[in-house]
Amino acid sequence: LETNSPSASFNSYTFSYTNKRFGVAKISTLFAIVLLIVISGWFLYSKGIFTRQTIEVKNFSSRQLTSEIGEELYPSLSPDGKTFIFSSGNRGSRDIYFQRVDGAKIVNLTESQTSDDIQAVYSPNGEKIAFHSNRDSGDGLYVMGATGESIRRLSDLGFNPAWSPDGKEIVYSTLVFESPTALGDAGDLRAVNIENGVERSIKTDGNALQPNWSPNGHRIAYWGNDNAGNRNISTVSAVGGDSVKVTDDSFIDWNPVWSPDGKYLYFLSDRSGSMNLWRVSIDEKTGRTLSKPEAITIPSNNIGFLRLSPNGKTFIYNQSTISTNIHKVDFDAGNETVGENPIQITKRSKNQSNPHVSDVSQKIVFGSTGDNQEDIFIADLDGSNLRNLTNDANKDRAPRLSPDGKRVAFFTNSSDIFQGWIVNADGSNLRRITDKKVAEMPVWSPDGKRLLFNVSNGFPTLYDPDKDWSEQTPQELPHDSSSIKAFFASSWSSDGNKLAGFTFDEDKSDDFISIYDFTANKYEEFRLPGSLPVWLADNQRLIYSDSVRINLLDTKTRRIKEILSVAPDRLQSIWLTNDNRSIYYSLRKQESDIWIASFEE
Repeated sequence: LETNSPSASFNSYTFSYTNKRFGVAKISTLFAIVLLIVISGWFLYSKGIFTRQTIEVKNFSSRQLTSEIGEELYPSLSPDGKTFIFSSGNRGSRDIYFQRVDGAKIVNLTESQTSDDIQAVYSPNGEKIAFHSNRDSGDGLYVMGATGESIRRLSDLGFNPAWSPDGKEIVYSTLVFESPTALGDAGDLRAVNIENGVERSIKTDGNALQPNWSPNGHRIAYWGNDNAGNRNISTVSAVGGDSVKVTDDSFIDWNPVWSPDGKYLYFLSDRSGSMNLWRVSIDEKTGRTLSKPEAITIPSNNIGFLRLSPNGKTFIYNQSTISTNIHKVDFDAGNETVGENPIQITKRSKNQSNPHVSDVSQKIVFGSTGDNQEDIFIADLDGSNLRNLTNDANKDRAPRLSPDGKRVAFFTNSSDIFQGWIVNADGSNLRRITDKKVAEMPVWSPDGKRLLFNVSNGFPTLYDPDKDWSEQTPQELPHDSSSIKAFFASSWSSDGNKLAGFTFDEDKSDDFISIYDFTANKYEEFRLPGSLPVWLADNQRLIYSDSVRINLLDTKTRRIKEILSVAPDRLQSIWLTNDNRSIYYSLRKQESDIWIASFEE
């Protein structure tokens, strides 16, 4: 069942010959070959490339539980294993649904609200359900009865809740994520008391997602992104403290789930080539791992949001088919309308994102995301004449063409942390621009004389694109407001005076559309949830994405207008041509159903 595997197992090497007059030279050559293989094998083993222990399972069975068109996500199995809950937006806003494992009828538990209600999870006794909701204009954590009654808010902020074993507390992350391939900002874990609402912070290493409480209450497992772009799993004491790594490699490791006896930590990983199930033996009290990761392959190429039943014999999860491709739609800036027939530019099975176009060179660049190898591509505006600009083992991301269309800036983890690089549009003269400080998505100034690089949790820095990293004098963007903890820029106005981007403050994890004015040395926050805004040519209006819509904002009048909806699909990134006649965007399409599986060792 294992396909597209980057690793392998060398069980034996058989050397035979029929010539009895095998000379000394040939024997020496053979010895050298064997020695080379042994050394190479040991090197690969030490790097974890050829290390795979596969668990032998028997009586494996799996079956599909939902079959709605669209996405069914975040399943949770009741303690008795007879019912499950999940989230779906197939009928409008995302709601929480209830269904019997052996039935087909679904019941909407939150249909009275127009809010998005997601990430529902049963309490240990099955009598309550905790979930995330954006009702009441927030991003709160809520709890309700098992059939949808008595809804009350526990916290103003909370994602991916998980119950403590005794059902008295809920741990949650302050950070939201759409998929494990998405880059995250800084976030942490908090726990809230069910009865009195008292909260406490659980200090981690500053990037904690999707927590899961160990069965005896000792530790909390979670995952996050590091500065090199790796997604790894860690655990922390339930009262906070130093985190302990469970995985520490370049694979995408996420969704940790404890076994009921606390002896294993199951997780999802693409280390076998596709997203599948793995586990590691662990000491629940200390978080120390006791084995290398072991594969338990489920017959699916892409599973997610997995949970384990209380008896440890059944997994419930969603199985997805995902594709992200670049689309183009005509845009009338005067009437603020788009054309009726968007065109799909790329038609590839891999995920294409972050499109950027040059009116001058008539080229488009974009990146492939979510794979072990992430590269930069360049093509004509209609998607023809596609070719690689990079082709290596690094995570090369967010390409941006210079105003004259001759150079491409991007960021990559070819060093220990993400750094900014430039390459000519023909693939020549690859060179590094930044050093030491983490550098992410670049933004060119309209005259091409300055190049900005962002950081996930701070303020952008300006560089000279004509100088190598050793000759740079970086200039960090000033930050004048104590309430604004970070600014992430995405577009430079054509007059050179303003940057459009998004900010977030210490009380919210939402991104808010914002601008920075170089002349006034001042930030302006619009408190509109959204990301990656792009200026129109008039330097007054901009377009931005809120995941399912492209909206237009007039920064002077604060008027907002929806110009394109892609629901139930998801927008990953958008860009606007300089002539304002076309919008390019990456569209994520996903079909996802809930499955259940059981097996014995």
